Formats: sequence, C-alpha cells, structure tokens
Amino acid sequence: CYWPGFNLTCDHSSNPPRLFLDSQRDLFRVQKISLLDNTVIVLVDGASTLTTSRFSRASGMFERVFTGRGDTPYSLSTTGNELILVGCNVQAFLIDDEDMTTIAGCTSFCPVNSSTGSTYTSRQVRFGGSDRYCYGIGCCQARISISANYNTAGGWIIDRIDENQATQGKISPPAAMLTAAEGWFDQRQVSDMLARDFQHHRRGLRSELHVPVILEWEVVQGLPGRAADAKLQHPMATCPAEVANSLCKSKHSDCKRGRRGYLCQCSNGYVGNPYKKEGCKGDRKSLST
Repeated sequence: CYWPGFNLTCDHSSNPPRLFLDSQRDLFRVQKISLLDNTVIVLVDGASTLTTSRFSRASGMFERVFTGRGDTPYSLSTTGNELILVGCNVQAFLIDDEDMTTIAGCTSFCPVNSSTGSTYTSRQVRFGGSDRYCYGIGCCQARISISANYNTAGGWIIDRIDENQATQGKISPPAAMLTAAEGWFDQRQVSDMLARDFQHHRRGLRSELHVPVILEWEVVQGLPGRAADAKLQHPMATCPAEVANSLCKSKHSDCKRGRRGYLCQCSNGYVGNPYKKEGCKGDRKSLST
C-alpha cells in the first residue's frame, strides 16, 4: 500500500519481488527509500537524451515525475544529482520550464584532428587516476540546483557549438545528456555503454545503461482541504495541526513543511517510521548524550 499519489508497483514475477515507481509513461525500479532525508533512488534506463551526429539543437521536457509539477509527490533532488554531458563541442542546459531560466549547464569540447577535420575525445586520465570527474574535454558535469522560483528542472536544451560541423557534414560523435546521482559517473565505463546504447537506440532495443537518480518526495495529496498546497502558503508557515494529525502517526514525530507539501520526521533522539503508530523508537536521554 502507499499514500495517494506515490504510485508504487510491486513486481512479484521476480524473486525477491521488485518495487517500481509507475510514472504512467514508464516504470522506474526503486533502489532505495529513505525516511530520514525523504528521498528515493530510482534506476532510469539510458540517457535522458541521445542525439545524432548531425544535430544543431535538441530540446525536450522531463517526465512529470521528476519535475515536482502538479500533484506528483516527487521532484529531482537539488542536493544529490548532477548533469552529465558526453560529446564534442556541445553544451547542455537544464531549465525551469515556467520562466525558461537556466538551472544548470556545462560545455564539452574535443580536440580537432587537423588532417581529417574530425573531432575526437581525449581521456586524459593517468593510470590509477579517477574517471569520476570530467572537466570539459569529451564530457562535462554540473551540479543541479533550483531556480529563483524554487522550481526544479522541467526541461533541457542541447546546442552544437560549432554550426559548421552540423551543416558541412564533418564527422562528430553523437552526444548524450544524463542526470544522475553524484558519484555514479565513470567516464570510461559510461562512454563505452553509451556507444552500445547508440546502436541499441537505432535498432529499437532497450538500453543497457541503468542510471541512478535521486528524487525528493513529500506528501501533496490526500491532505485536509485547506492545507493541500503548501507552496501557496507563507514561506515561514508551520505545519497545520490537521495535517500533523492526519500524516504523522507516531507520537514521537514532527510534521514539517516542504516546498510543495508536507512530510514527517522522527523527533530528535528517535529513529524509525514517523508515518506509523509507535513507528519512532529510541531513548531521548541516551541518544542525546
């Protein structure tokens, strides 16, 4: 069972059963749910977008489950995810689709082969070095934040920097954009899997790449009428008593206001599930010393 709006589906065909988040357009496998920081990690198949080698601009919208729009309880975490762009002479932006402001962005360049005019990626990682950070040669990374209106990313744009490559037939690798949990990216491994993904994409096959994405969640449905939308209230508004009584079942829990809804946490000195009666347990005195 789940609170209205969370849309979780249990697949009993596998052993052990697997939990999925149903976005209506796709199923995302749930890897971890945290009550402590109100997050869920889901696995997304493939890159957010794959482009051809001859594009000049591509754009699109994220699935609603990632945007925190409407009555979905989920939104892209603004503290644990990053934008990853793999490609040559391309730039990518994540935007607030309500006012079109930029939330995150980065640019990836590649050296040019003077004899052929084609670009190529350069993996400048020494033996034993780290491949988890990319500074703009062949790929780039950027942390994802929120807009001035406290919105998470709703859309994306990828631009080719050198228009001549798109219009004069020069050879340039395809580009891929991903949103992923910080620390997951490995340049060598991901680049190799993306190369296979481009082939799979052309053949209509499912991606081999499973990307972990961190979503924040809060309760926005099934609440008492007047308190249904926390976003419309004053920023310093407290959690209404009727919401606390309906949502936070443990007597050792506190109701907190989120960006758009409400959530519960165990009181200081207690741990467990604040949404269950007697769910928060612990000894306040021993845990605080």
